[in-house]
Amino acid sequence: MLDAFGHVSVRRPEGDGEFLISRSCAPELVDIDDIITMRLDGSIAEGEAAKPYLEVYIHAEIYRLRSDVRAIVHSHALRSGRKTAP
Repeated sequence: MLDAFGHVSVRRPEGDGEFLISRSCAPELVDIDDIITMRLDGSIAEGEAAKPYLEVYIHAEIYRLRSDVRAIVHSHALRSGRKTAP
């Protein structure tokens, strides 16, 4: 993940139906001010001035359908290993 592009998001434990993801920028430039709170419908709950990644809807739909999923790593690497929980 460090040598490739992609997105990491995490379900917000205290925010029912929300998750955190960075705004659309290069991964190595992301800092705390780049984190956006998103709702499961793909709308921005906090950080309205930021532009989210287009793929935010993929993350939102997975969280919406799978309450057991706590985090998502979405990679654009040409070659990546895949490890998933049962």
